[in-house]
Amino acid sequence: MKNTMQIAQVDENVKGWTVLIQVVERSNIFVSQKDQSISYRRFKFADSEGTQVGAVAYNSNLRESSPMLQLYKRYYISGAALKRADPKYMVGSYPFTWTITNHTLIQPCEDKLPEKLDCHIDCEKFGNLHRFVDTEDLQHVQGVVAHVFHMKDVGVDAVNRDIVLINEELVPMILTLWNAFGEIEGSQLAETINAGNVVVAMRVKVTTFHGLSLSTRTESSILINPPTPDAAALKQWWVISNCTCDIRPVVPL
Repeated sequence: MKNTMQIAQVDENVKGWTVLIQVVERSNIFVSQKDQSISYRRFKFADSEGTQVGAVAYNSNLRESSPMLQLYKRYYISGAALKRADPKYMVGSYPFTWTITNHTLIQPCEDKLPEKLDCHIDCEKFGNLHRFVDTEDLQHVQGVVAHVFHMKDVGVDAVNRDIVLINEELVPMILTLWNAFGEIEGSQLAETINAGNVVVAMRVKVTTFHGLSLSTRTESSILINPPTPDAAALKQWWVISNCTCDIRPVVPL
């Protein structure tokens, strides 16, 4: 498809636009706390320049778009509705969010493009996480999944699952996956525990539970084996270290 634009060129005054995007985040499906009849899924898209935009699909549009817009895949998108971004959901400097509506056209990109993420994710070192304890300064972290615990019931209507991440710093870090994160991503990680999965946990809270640990929030995102050089290097480190040094994290009981 020709005559495409970049995300940064799309604003309220541009008509008939088409952008080639990559899906770099795809949330689980949530139900609105204000209206139980409204369900939604959030996305983050990036273009070839690395510009990112937040997007959302609701109800019937969510059902129609769900088979499409798969993580790390590329699509041509036209006609999403634009609105000024809530600062909570603003991505970078692009001032709009996109809403997928009945008038939005989504077409898979058939071109053979390299398997890589079109944006860079800055992850915090485990050794620096103490700076953000019990604050609302949410962090991105990356680690290999070394252990996955069973699901736990917490209270009446909540569940969670702890996983243990480790990286080259050799500091085991517990990440608590709450509710849908534990049920969906946690189950996937448990079923493939021997694969050396690399997880990028985005917008997670640093807590003092288990000493120093991490916890998902509603706005968090869990990327499993993202196609990035950093993730590939970490997985290679794990394979070599696990074979030659038998590095295993100490897991608290």
